Amino acid sequence: MSRRILRRVPEVTEVLSELADTIQRQQTGRTALALPWPDLDHQTSMLRPGTVSIVGGPTKTGKSFLLMQIALHLHQQGVNWSYLPLEDSRKEFGLRAVACSENTYTMIAIDQGSATYRSNTLKAHEEWLAEVLRHVTENPRTGCKDSQGKTVIPRIPWQAVLQWTEEHAKDSKLVIIDPLSQIDFDTRNQNAEEADFIRRLLAIAQDTQACIVLAAHAVKRRGHDATLPLTEGDLQGSAMLSRLVHTLIMLEAHEERAADIYGYEQAELHNRTIYISAARNGAGTRQRVAFRQMPDGPEFQEIGVMLPKMKAKKDKKDDER
Repeated sequence: MSRRILRRVPEVTEVLSELADTIQRQQTGRTALALPWPDLDHQTSMLRPGTVSIVGGPTKTGKSFLLMQIALHLHQQGVNWSYLPLEDSRKEFGLRAVACSENTYTMIAIDQGSATYRSNTLKAHEEWLAEVLRHVTENPRTGCKDSQGKTVIPRIPWQAVLQWTEEHAKDSKLVIIDPLSQIDFDTRNQNAEEADFIRRLLAIAQDTQACIVLAAHAVKRRGHDATLPLTEGDLQGSAMLSRLVHTLIMLEAHEERAADIYGYEQAELHNRTIYISAARNGAGTRQRVAFRQMPDGPEFQEIGVMLPKMKAKKDKKDDER
């Protein structure tokens, strides 16, 4: 028999009072954290307290750099944050953080010719980086040895990640877990465990009022399907992930292409597109936001919200008349 859930149903007057209090708090200042990109922030309200969001997309599209840019943006504003990297070590995170700060991939290069530049840049950022790394937990798979001194790569049970999240969400306004695919679930019951995991994350977010953000991979598509826009159906894992989170954005990397942007007279070139698959706290569901990432640096530069294709065609025809 399932455990009975006890729940007190509030009176209508209590709900109305809570709504009034919420609006009053909003009048005194912004209650949500701000993304570094105004259009994406306006369309999603992704960093509203007490919410869980997912940044999804294929591998090597820049999801980790996108999340890092969010964390460093808030760090600059004095916001407390916590980051759990499950692919890279804390040392690698540090180099990537400096790469973001300087907007150059040279910091993560390994060639001898740029070693002097990397050494000098690292020294210049030493104090800042020490502050940043205090918010970053070491990858729990890093530095593990067996009794014979051989490297082992341990499992990271989803329950352990929940425990880490609960501990850090108490004091952090932003908690980032990167990526979901490196968390171990029972393969025989993976969908059910992932659904339980996301429900537990939602509970932690509600109790602590932290913003929890997950990086997640997309399933690999082939043939004609690979040319279609990304949707929540492309997210790797249980369907409950996309159904239960407050915000789901899908990041796509592609060759440079032109797009019609609200507020621009001419089409603008971009090589990254963010598809807003779900935005329960914003009006941007199904919108696309164009970004540019230059070949020499990881910084995501927002261009703007893309016009729907049919509207863009209609506007062009009207201009030609």
